[in-house]
Amino acid sequence: MDKAELEFPFDRVTEFIDPETGERILTAPDALRKRYLAELEDFLGAYRRGCADLKVDYKLFDTSMPLELALSEYLFQRSRRY
Repeated sequence: MDKAELEFPFDRVTEFIDPETGERILTAPDALRKRYLAELEDFLGAYRRGCADLKVDYKLFDTSMPLELALSEYLFQRSRRY
């Protein structure tokens, strides 16, 4: 996920665009930051739990990190478990 999606750093009126529908919403981020981050945590938690139930690895990648570094980090952590 993009760092802005994970941290929601917006601090002034911002227009958000739904990439699937093209819907546009102009809002003050302070009004929805807390709820957005809580919803995101619930969403990601559901994936973590679902993967754990299926015994599937789950790794959230921050797109600001180079892919090679992110994969190397994940593979190193995984190799230490097995």
